[in-house]
Amino acid sequence: MGKKNRAIKNKKVDSRTKSSRRNLIIATTVILAIGVVGVGVYMTTASSNKEVIGTGQENGNQNVTGKWMDIHGVGVFTTGKDNSLYLATHNGLFKKDNGNSSGWVKVGNDKSDLMGFTINPSKEGTMYSSGHPQTGGNLGFRVSTDYGTTWQKVSDVTNPPIDFHAMTMGNNPETIYGSSGMGDIIYKTQNEGKTWTGVSPPNRENIIMLEANQTDSKILYTSTASGLFSSMDQGNSWQKTNTGLVGDGAVVTGLGTSSDNGKIAYAFVIPSQGEDGYIIKSVDGAKTWTKTDGQINGAKYLGKFAFGKNGEVYATVNQDTPDGTASSVYSTTDEGKTWLLEGTNKQQKTNT
Repeated sequence: MGKKNRAIKNKKVDSRTKSSRRNLIIATTVILAIGVVGVGVYMTTASSNKEVIGTGQENGNQNVTGKWMDIHGVGVFTTGKDNSLYLATHNGLFKKDNGNSSGWVKVGNDKSDLMGFTINPSKEGTMYSSGHPQTGGNLGFRVSTDYGTTWQKVSDVTNPPIDFHAMTMGNNPETIYGSSGMGDIIYKTQNEGKTWTGVSPPNRENIIMLEANQTDSKILYTSTASGLFSSMDQGNSWQKTNTGLVGDGAVVTGLGTSSDNGKIAYAFVIPSQGEDGYIIKSVDGAKTWTKTDGQINGAKYLGKFAFGKNGEVYATVNQDTPDGTASSVYSTTDEGKTWLLEGTNKQQKTNT
């Protein structure tokens, strides 16, 4: 169990207050998100007659299983010739070339726990990471300019070094946001990670995910155990989103926004403790939301959404399967009506 899990677990929970009930919810969701590290069951092949634990089907005849533990981030380069889908995981970076059926491969030799991860939309081959090295400690803020093959530290951010558990950037390549391992502070840089300043989360909530608007880096969204918040001024002030789907008491986890017009967004909501979560979509910049027509069955936690070159949307998910809890990634090309399995670390149920 990681440092973040231990700290949350050790908090005293007072069931008499609404705030403490929310702390209990966030503890549960975060442990689901990053606590499957001990599963360690890997499958090396997947045939095309597998059923997907979801509303869609396996994506063609591609091998979908990969030798990762937890997935913490997902992304693609939306410009240039690279067609790979990248996953930041507990044991390094993986990719799959969407142009062929070769399946998932490990990128480079780095096996660090990549908790924070984001891809630069305007510099092909450039991506950023944070988290924990295998030897222990924190990575600080790192950059790769060769598609994740090698990494260089840009800054420690704090002393001792930071371990961002969420990280995001919009259309400005100099502006990047990250949240601390405990999610109690947001850091921002305006010089691509050389120096950082801190801002407070909304209502001092613990941050689960961060997402910068992909057409305006000044606009920032954050998911928390008390709902969804947005900022129009780089996190200096916050407004809460209140709709029928994202109300008081709802836990919001995964977030993602489109680079097309900055208006399309996806999120994952757990309405209350013990209830099943669902994927929601906004077409007006996260002001109003509707449920997507399709859902991913067995989804307990969605950590991140990412948009591809042709409008496809990717989602990372921890889900229940007949073989236990899987850390998987799905895609949709029809605005959430169906979700196709792109990768998983657990073999799916076989047709008989």
